[in-house]
Amino acid sequence: MEFRELKSLVTIYEYGSFTKAAEKLYISQPAISVHIKSLEDELKFKIFKRSTKGITFTSKGYELYEFALKVLAAEESFLKKVNIDDDSFLKIGASSIPSAYLLPEIIKNFKEKNSHASFNIIQGDSRDIINLLDEGIIEVGFIGMECDNKNIISKSFYKDEMVIITPNTKEFKNLKDDIKDIKKIFTMPFVMREEGSGTKDKVEKMLDSIKVDINKLNIMARVKNQDTIINMVKNEIAVSIVSRKSIEAEENNKSVLVFHLPKKNSERNLNIIYSNKKIKKKILKSFIEFVSDYNK
Repeated sequence: MEFRELKSLVTIYEYGSFTKAAEKLYISQPAISVHIKSLEDELKFKIFKRSTKGITFTSKGYELYEFALKVLAAEESFLKKVNIDDDSFLKIGASSIPSAYLLPEIIKNFKEKNSHASFNIIQGDSRDIINLLDEGIIEVGFIGMECDNKNIISKSFYKDEMVIITPNTKEFKNLKDDIKDIKKIFTMPFVMREEGSGTKDKVEKMLDSIKVDINKLNIMARVKNQDTIINMVKNEIAVSIVSRKSIEAEENNKSVLVFHLPKKNSERNLNIIYSNKKIKKKILKSFIEFVSDYNK
């Protein structure tokens, strides 16, 4: 059982419907349904009886409701005890590039004017972060892909460039930043980001823009961690496409070679995402405004 599932259960009891509970928790009705199904699957009993008049709790469902109240009360008591003020605490989700290379600087600069702020940060791929925001588990997210969820506002806060990296060997030193030479690079073993990654989505679009068939690449591995990809290239195992932000140190010390495509092919937005519901929490509003102006 998870806190979010118990919170959904209690809110359904208090408001009498899945729809009203979803509105209260700022998550989608399908997310509420998933939470209840997860509880029922784990506990092996039905929580509700459904009829044309609405929903009523089963006897075991009501016992679970009473248990959930105690658990949530204990959670609230603990948070107060450790002085986590709701209006100074932010739940953030971030995909790999924002979390590793941008978020630390953003948080440092934000805290200079908001010293009372504290954070809980969850890392995942871009699609994970979108889902966590939609379910109300996080309050704001950072992703490397476009978001078409109608419940979510998505705004670009940083312009990123995707670059091709190769081992720093004689074989690659003779190549130039032109399409003909770059296409030669893609005959080499290639390491790709995993499914759900914003980087992977952009890589596929980049390859398509220069008429490189992704299905013909010699993909030797799909990797979740960006640093692992960079180390594989440095160790002359493969070539790859990565965020330029992630290889600034390697580019400066020449431990890898970097090849560029025209900006129209290689540039992408890193986006901040948040609920389209009215923002009532002052610290959240301030944080969103701060990040929206971050790269101006």
